[in-house]
Amino acid sequence: MKKAISFGSIISGIRAPFEKYYATLAEKEQHIRGLLPENWMDPDFDIEEKLKNVKGLLIEKAGPTESGYSMVDTQGLGKKIYTSNIYEGCPILEDGKTVNFFGKVDFQADAKKLPFRNGTIGAVFCSCLGKVCTDDEDFFRNRMKNVILREEAIKEALRVLEPGGLLILQDFWMEDMKMAEHLGFKIKQKAVDASFPKHVRCSFIAEKPILSGDENGDKFRPPVARGIEKHIFEA
Repeated sequence: MKKAISFGSIISGIRAPFEKYYATLAEKEQHIRGLLPENWMDPDFDIEEKLKNVKGLLIEKAGPTESGYSMVDTQGLGKKIYTSNIYEGCPILEDGKTVNFFGKVDFQADAKKLPFRNGTIGAVFCSCLGKVCTDDEDFFRNRMKNVILREEAIKEALRVLEPGGLLILQDFWMEDMKMAEHLGFKIKQKAVDASFPKHVRCSFIAEKPILSGDENGDKFRPPVARGIEKHIFEA
């Protein structure tokens, strides 16, 4: 079994957080609070079924969660999936071992500059992108930094996904879905949990539009990119 990729990231600069994706704060409030108090799910919302139909490479990043690396039953997919954690020294799992002790990490790359060419990935799915920070304390200490990083990570997913490729986010904020739409994704399905008083949580499946003139050429890639691609695409 191939080892996984470790995605790390460092963010700099200050920009407005989620609010910039809404014309007014009232629009944001209506968008979020309008869902309360109901919890609901679109018909046929099924992450595993969607992933089974993906023909390209599958990458899970931003793990592990407390329940492990994958947010889906990967055994039933019949596909090879590359999983990743965010940074060296990631949260300790229940058995007291970190990702490194499991021997899962081969190399580290920036979540904002993934080492893949444009349009080469079939699906990117995440279950804890909110922890894409240098450490847990950093996440709680600087929410704006976290929001900016989430935006950059979603932008980068848009770049590396092939036309029609899927971005699947589980247990995220409603604002993340608005962000994905603003950046160019088409929301296909969603499930909402409005039981949180401050942030409506959601999971959603988004598709990169198929546009005429899509180019799958190179963008900036870190020097390690060719080695990583050879490791994966020639596996």
